[in-house]
Amino acid sequence: MSSPTASRVIPGLILGALSLLSAFLLFQVQPIISKFILPWFGGSPGVWTTCMLFFQIVLFAGYAYAHTLTLLPRKWQGILHGLLLGAAIALLPIAPDAVWKPTGTEDPALRILLLLAVSVGLPYFVLSSTSPLVQVWFTRTSGGGSPWRLYALSNIGSLAALLSYPLFFEVRWDVVEQTTLWSVAFGAFVVLSLSGVWMDRRHALDVASKPPVTIDTAADHPGWLRRILWVLLPALASCVLLSATNHVCQDVAVIPFLWVVPLSLYLLTFIICFEHERWYARVSALWALPALPLIFFTCTQERLEKQGWWHFDWTPNYLWELGWAFGAMFFACMLCHGELTRLKPAPRRLTEFYLLMSAGGALGGLFVSLGAPRFFTTFAEWPITLIAVFVLACIVMLRSVWRVKSVWEWLILAVVAPLLAYEGWVIVKQGVITQAQIQEKLKMDAAVPMGTLWVVLGVIGACILLLLIRAIRRGGLRIGLVTMLLLGIQFSVAVLLMCDLGFKREEKLERVRNFYGMLSVTEDHDSGLDMKYRQLSNGGIIHGLQNFGDSLREEPTTYYGRHTGIGKALESLKDKPDAHVGVVGMGAGTVSCYAKSGHRYRFYDINPDVVRIAQKHFTYLDDLKKRGAKLEIVVADARLAMEREPDQQFDVLLLDAFSGDSVPVHLLTREAFAIYQRHMKPDGIIAVHITNSYLVLAPVIEKIAADIGFKTTRVATSSDGDHDSTDYILVTHNEPFLADHPPSLLGNEIVLKHDVRLWTDRYHNLLRILDIPWNVVPEDEDDP
Repeated sequence: MSSPTASRVIPGLILGALSLLSAFLLFQVQPIISKFILPWFGGSPGVWTTCMLFFQIVLFAGYAYAHTLTLLPRKWQGILHGLLLGAAIALLPIAPDAVWKPTGTEDPALRILLLLAVSVGLPYFVLSSTSPLVQVWFTRTSGGGSPWRLYALSNIGSLAALLSYPLFFEVRWDVVEQTTLWSVAFGAFVVLSLSGVWMDRRHALDVASKPPVTIDTAADHPGWLRRILWVLLPALASCVLLSATNHVCQDVAVIPFLWVVPLSLYLLTFIICFEHERWYARVSALWALPALPLIFFTCTQERLEKQGWWHFDWTPNYLWELGWAFGAMFFACMLCHGELTRLKPAPRRLTEFYLLMSAGGALGGLFVSLGAPRFFTTFAEWPITLIAVFVLACIVMLRSVWRVKSVWEWLILAVVAPLLAYEGWVIVKQGVITQAQIQEKLKMDAAVPMGTLWVVLGVIGACILLLLIRAIRRGGLRIGLVTMLLLGIQFSVAVLLMCDLGFKREEKLERVRNFYGMLSVTEDHDSGLDMKYRQLSNGGIIHGLQNFGDSLREEPTTYYGRHTGIGKALESLKDKPDAHVGVVGMGAGTVSCYAKSGHRYRFYDINPDVVRIAQKHFTYLDDLKKRGAKLEIVVADARLAMEREPDQQFDVLLLDAFSGDSVPVHLLTREAFAIYQRHMKPDGIIAVHITNSYLVLAPVIEKIAADIGFKTTRVATSSDGDHDSTDYILVTHNEPFLADHPPSLLGNEIVLKHDVRLWTDRYHNLLRILDIPWNVVPEDEDDP
């Protein structure tokens, strides 16, 4: 006979391994499939939105299935889930068949949904249902043990998948090999799942032989308010995660793989909160206390440091900004997930709990990904979510003060009262908030910040009023209530400042936000040239600049000067009356300065707002037409458009879409260059703009060029006035051009330690070309 300890340990190990593996596979399948279909469908928002919606819906459906399954008789639970596992493994491997590749210009949404449903739909659905089912099985087979650590374990699996995919799997295997490995691991998952089904079924038979146990269902009924919080708290945490990612990746630092940090912190808070109550539920005030100043400063720091009464520099560079943002995001998610764990139900209701949790996470994701770009022209969801979490932290602090033992009440009051008096003195003395400012704010229309202010103040006031009523009903007013009222005043002032200083109010000619980021146009006066100029930016990346003086209006600037690689390529066409130029990435349209009468310039840009802004705020394109050149604009993913077009016979094709952190890698594969090659004249030049602060793209282009039989030359330039430093690789068969333009380098080019594998649609890896110490040769070793 097996010992009682063994009978518990072995099922626990099996179910723990199952929880870990299912979360690992769930997190890995999304980048694998997305990487597989990106070259087929391009990078349009319709593609990414469709993929996101599919995975969100199937995830929610998996949780709904798990909840419904536990309501069925135990016998049928095992049979139904076993059949589902068998059907899922029968659909392996998950690599999509080439027949799903689009052939025309039809809307890809339906085809993508069908492709995902056929290739990965059922396996993903089964994986989605596993975490809650494993916890149900554990609760039953362990004799009522706590299942919540298994959820922490599943988040460890998710974190392991997040980090191991770019660091290990993507580096070593192409996407087809990845799908094979994933399918093998899914087979192991099915074996563990069937073991879990068998253990649950065996336990059901043991229970059936014993007298039935009466369960008081009313004792653990959560109530609707609690259920609503099961949705709202994870929704808020999801909003914090995604808005923080948008903020740091586009407003602070445009660095590849930076998105990994907030997602890792997000998963870490799940692990901490669900591992044991001791990490949050028993010490919630210790999390809320540092969260309050951290969230306040992170929300307001950009405008706070510009105030005359602020005399501190707490963000000397972007690394400090990243630190503040990541710290605020971590504490915000800790508060959301910690409060969620305080509200978790009895184990018998955990499937409902996870179902509502998943609904909240999906709602938060949909708001930031789909709603915010429609409602806001800036990343306003970041300060809005920080204000919301700040209010949550205020409520946690007020609750903690209310519950403190009476012996501590006077001590807390002795700290809070002088602090409030000092803050009041600072506000009056420094003019932080004046009557005139308040009157001016009240005259404003119902804008998002002021609307948020009144909602927040109303919530705080309602909470204070509720506590006051409770105190009166209990027959006495404690000294702690005075402390809470003083804290409420402090919190209200802080929220007022956050609503005022937390939102950007920079003067722009135009600012617009969509799926691709935030575009802004600024106008200023250049005192040196004595003329105005306009600049187009996408987040922190400059996409074009134009001087508006008559002498310089048609002169190329920034990355496109006449001394640059693209300048040399286009200058070679000045005596060619019928030259045809293709440009991938319009920007402000600066390269059209090179167009002469009879030339034809064809621009490709996936972002319709870029095209509209270039035509509205800059004159490069109008000037091109005035000089007698022909202008063509294609608003589409350049690779897909060129794949379906007849041969264009370009003399020069500029590829200019690789300056940010989100490089469209499907434009930099061997298959993509085969498409470009079809559109080139025999002596045509493909100019690849590889200027990038973090990625070493030169070896990638040189490897592809050599593979398809082209020669290359490289031209790098330094910054000077309105001209930025640039780096171009020119790919061509044109021997005279190569002879006239030998490589021209600055001597400070970054060199990789290792050879770069040929990039194809099946294999491409940004981590291997990232400018980090273990990838690049140190400068002292690179010197001749």
